[in-house]
Amino acid sequence: MTGEGTSPPVPVLSAAGISKTYRTRDGRSVGLHDATLTIHPGEHIALLGPNGSGKSTLLALASTALPPNAGSLTIAGTEITTRTPRASLAAARSKIGVAFQSPALDPLLTIDENLRTAAALARAPRSRAAELLETFTLADRARDRVAALSGGLKRRADLARALLAEPALLILDEPTTGLDPDARRDFLDALDRLRHASPAPAVLLSTHLTDEAERADRVVFLADGRIAADDAPDALRSRIGRTAVTTEDDSPATQDALAALGLEPRPLPGGRLVAPLTGNHAEHAGRVASALTAAGVSFSIGPPTLGDAYAAIVGRGLDSAPDASSNDGGPPA
Repeated sequence: MTGEGTSPPVPVLSAAGISKTYRTRDGRSVGLHDATLTIHPGEHIALLGPNGSGKSTLLALASTALPPNAGSLTIAGTEITTRTPRASLAAARSKIGVAFQSPALDPLLTIDENLRTAAALARAPRSRAAELLETFTLADRARDRVAALSGGLKRRADLARALLAEPALLILDEPTTGLDPDARRDFLDALDRLRHASPAPAVLLSTHLTDEAERADRVVFLADGRIAADDAPDALRSRIGRTAVTTEDDSPATQDALAALGLEPRPLPGGRLVAPLTGNHAEHAGRVASALTAAGVSFSIGPPTLGDAYAAIVGRGLDSAPDASSNDGGPPA
């Protein structure tokens, strides 16, 4: 709660109706359209959507790599336009840390050498590099050359590099792509530990994996270059219902069996159905299960997933191929 006489913290990122669009050879407009988004200090925000949904274009705008074609975009108190003075742009960029799919590390140097070099360029104290080595459990590998590291260790070292200047906003583009399950978990756990940093950076992460998005404070659904929803993970799932019946069969017989129980099934991509259990149904899920079993319906009962919520809100699944019009069209962030 904000104390009496004090002002609320300034958002790290404030975007109102921003667009960054490109014309394809056949005249289509692709990219990001009319996006409104606010990120407060310390918030973890996940951009969830399939390839071509607009995630990379939004990250390019948030990192100031691109200015918007339209709308208002402010990063760390600086308005970003094509006319933003270089000094102001540099000041905004000094408050942003970036780590993308390919680590920005010199493979011939050790982890420690990479961090000390980056610290000098960022004018960060050398003690900051040592602190981050401990934070991300890299101290015992500090003298290892980056070329000899596993993918997971490289990602954690690159995350440490991006945090050297204590950025207000940390931008991560599909940071766990290509990692094995253990390395992915270690990376995400390291990211969670940033919540306890002082000051804690805001995190803007793009992903197509629902378990990664579940860790965020808010999840932004992107589809066809537009924001389709923006809310806490639990709130997004609750748009379907706290508990739901999900089937892999949308045949008329299955729909009739659900309707006979007073349930209202919604179509999901891939020939699936989801039906919220509300009121008495939620209290008597066992009876619903028995009735569907007797009707020969294959089903599951439980909380809907973020993937279910995305499909119900957007109209297609996270693994579906985007329409031709939904291609980002721009350079990766």
